[in-house]
Amino acid sequence: MNALSADVPRYAYALAVVAGLLVAPYMYWFAQLLGGAGGVDDYVELWALFWATFAVAYGTLGVAFGLIWPGRFWRWGVWLSAAPLCVVSFLEPGAAFFTGWVLMSVLPSCACAQAAGSYGSKFTAVNHSG
Repeated sequence: MNALSADVPRYAYALAVVAGLLVAPYMYWFAQLLGGAGGVDDYVELWALFWATFAVAYGTLGVAFGLIWPGRFWRWGVWLSAAPLCVVSFLEPGAAFFTGWVLMSVLPSCACAQAAGSYGSKFTAVNHSG
């Protein structure tokens, strides 16, 4: 049996927004640190590590929310990354950083929440059927 939207408590949405906002300052600070350390050309490996860490952080949050409340699937990724995206759109005037932020927050969180939600709903269906 699949968890429906009615099964998800209201606080879960606020929790998703807060969880996404808690990851954002660390990532923004890390990006500013790399930018002040010499730019993208000097630290290509660190920038790759930054974006990979960013994707893993939001992907992990997507998995957690997708497994706990599997009925919402990919929508958890939007809840996790929408508020940080709004904040970054005001703080960062450059389109390149914003595009990277979108690619490394929305895509991993939505994809991982979808995969975990699909797995979680199948697991729930097996447990309920006996």
